[in-house]
Amino acid sequence: CIIPFGRGNSRSVPIGTIVEQVRTLVGHGIREVVLSGVDMTSYGADLPGQPRLGQMIRRVLANIPELPRLRLSSIDVAEIDKDLLHLISDEPRLMPHLHLSLQAGDDMILKRMKRRHSRDQAITFCDEVRSLRPDIVFGADLIAGFPTETDKMFEQSLDLIASCRLVHLHVFPFSPRPETPAARMPQVDRLLIKERAAALRDAGDAALA
Repeated sequence: CIIPFGRGNSRSVPIGTIVEQVRTLVGHGIREVVLSGVDMTSYGADLPGQPRLGQMIRRVLANIPELPRLRLSSIDVAEIDKDLLHLISDEPRLMPHLHLSLQAGDDMILKRMKRRHSRDQAITFCDEVRSLRPDIVFGADLIAGFPTETDKMFEQSLDLIASCRLVHLHVFPFSPRPETPAARMPQVDRLLIKERAAALRDAGDAALA
């Protein structure tokens, strides 16, 4: 992926600043706030004391009791802290929807993508969170046709939709970006990539039926 080269290192907004920004929004009548970022679950690593995402969310909710709903954008299943899990379980104002940055369902493809999680970790995470919050639903990002992806590897991604019970998908057909390692790997045929992307979307639609 070329994005990390363009954006540079992650930069966390201090908790106090986030609290004030959310308070301002609520003061203007906003009833639901979405916390977003390119690497949400690494929040705080560059701040003094290295607060985690769960700690930040807890502070927001504690300091702004008049906020009815707080929602998270895309998160990485490999970096979830225990405080966040407790909030998912116990805090009704934290919306029961998580969008997961999964990308693929095959461990070798995940490794070549340099993802931090495995297939089993993704499934275990969904099962654990669902046991804490039975009404939670999951969406996910999935890439079709990453270089070297075989039919068997692709089937692992298709199967992941059912294994994690994903109900909303963002499907991205792979396209090479100059000066990235993936651009130098053996490429999947473009027509096959389109077919695989369509199959993922169809599986996602079927999960909603």
